[in-house]
Amino acid sequence: MGKNINRSSITNILLAGVFYFSFTNTLDEVIQKKDENSDLPTPTQNTQISNEKPWDDFYFEQKLKNLEGKIEYKGGMNIKFLEDGREIKIPSWQEMDVEKSDYCSQYARKISTYLFKKRLKVIASAAWNLQKNNPYEEYSKENLEMGDIITLYNPKSRYKSKGRLATHAATYIGEDNEGKLYFAEQRGSSTRISTIEDFLEKGMKPVRIIKTEKISSIN
Repeated sequence: MGKNINRSSITNILLAGVFYFSFTNTLDEVIQKKDENSDLPTPTQNTQISNEKPWDDFYFEQKLKNLEGKIEYKGGMNIKFLEDGREIKIPSWQEMDVEKSDYCSQYARKISTYLFKKRLKVIASAAWNLQKNNPYEEYSKENLEMGDIITLYNPKSRYKSKGRLATHAATYIGEDNEGKLYFAEQRGSSTRISTIEDFLEKGMKPVRIIKTEKISSIN
């Protein structure tokens, strides 16, 4: 009986030794591999590194998108385009070589070309003729794009006539951060930047948006 117990104990001790030796070697290999890979980024770090630049690009693109069509009115004929930071003084009708005072539609189309490199499909000589051969939409803030020309009707204008839907024209130049819309216009012998509120105060109602098209170069 004693011999059997001794043999069993010895067997268990040998098995334990074999197990311990195997476990120790395996643990050493794991530690060694961990040390070799310690300089490599973890999966979490990889995700952060790969997503950092796309997120910055996305944020920048969204910021630019939010500034599209936005301006800051600086007083007089001066504005700042918020998208690229340009500050300009909008030329007067004389500086734009408009033939004479009160040629509002000629000034409007020249400013559209000068500021935005846009033009009408067909040139018209008067505000009430702009819609005849050019694409247009009924006036609404949502339909406006920089460089578009709006027509307005003033029932007190000396140019009103039966059948005419417009007596004046102005070029849309942008919107400020408060949602106010700005237009460059020639009214009589003066050149000015006006808002929709300014027009309405003078009894001038916006009627239609005459759409302009982008041109790649100006001859």
